[in-house]
Amino acid sequence: MKNLTDDYIYLDTNTGKYVPKTLYRYIHPYWLTFNRLETAVPLSVAAAPALAKPVNFFVQNNSVAGEGEGFGTPLLAKYIVFADSTDTTALSNVTVFMRNFNGRDYMNQPVHIRTLAGTARLPAVLREPLFLESISSISTQFQKISGGAVNIWMYLAGKYFYPGSVSFKAPNSPLSSYMKAQMDYMREREKYVHPFWLTTAAPDAPVVLTASQTRQVDIKISDTTLELYTIMAASTGNFALEIQEVRTGQTLMNGRITQTNSIGDATFPTKLPFSYKLPQGARLRLTFQDLSAGTNTIFLTFQGRKIFAPIKDVPELDRIADDYYRTAQNAFPMVAEPVGV
Repeated sequence: MKNLTDDYIYLDTNTGKYVPKTLYRYIHPYWLTFNRLETAVPLSVAAAPALAKPVNFFVQNNSVAGEGEGFGTPLLAKYIVFADSTDTTALSNVTVFMRNFNGRDYMNQPVHIRTLAGTARLPAVLREPLFLESISSISTQFQKISGGAVNIWMYLAGKYFYPGSVSFKAPNSPLSSYMKAQMDYMREREKYVHPFWLTTAAPDAPVVLTASQTRQVDIKISDTTLELYTIMAASTGNFALEIQEVRTGQTLMNGRITQTNSIGDATFPTKLPFSYKLPQGARLRLTFQDLSAGTNTIFLTFQGRKIFAPIKDVPELDRIADDYYRTAQNAFPMVAEPVGV
């Protein structure tokens, strides 16, 4: 008989019958917004400079899915999407700070929303997915940095795990084994690696230049290793930038690059030609030069991941993910993608 296995059915080698692939009932797309028990959606942010009250992205535990199995209903977020009610320009004057429920910060200072989140058509892609267990949350706090009150929508979008059915909970179920492999991997990785946004610190948050002014600003890598992937900016005028690592004296360019042709935003970030690893205690020296001939307010952000383990442990975690994937493929042929994707 011709093998008819495709994206929708697979051959059950135990029965010799073709059966539907049911994984897609249990892993599906999902958008997570603010906890509606804390705030109305959209969120109202008062006129500058008042801070909005902190609100949470809260992942609930679905009582009929995975209860008692140790799975829960977690979310693996891959995108951040944002919109506001009044500012439709590229420079939406809002900053945001994000912190995990366990106290880990996802950024060293509030970052400009246009260096964090994209739009529905062009979502900002996380270079390191964000894993949120059931009954966990991310606290966010917004501030309008200029202008009047605004209403804000924001979403974390990704893969939602919804493992609830008799077949899933059956003893030695291949589907259960596959889901457990996913959970084990993501829970382990989240202990050591999570996304991070690095920006200039106070009193240079943001960096403000007068007409044609040149200034040096340092950023220190405080508590652990960072691996940076992209650079982004939002500003009120064009500027030039040069980057140097202070400890080693290494420069990242032989001349200053300009924002208009070299630095993107969260929607179209400038991808570093090679990922840039910075150990704890390293310091970046940024030299800014105004090219706008007027006062220039600059929000500069690097995006990457924070690593709470030796660098060598990250490839090791990726190897573990591949092992889980191969095990799941052997046990359950309908699996279509690696575990950590």
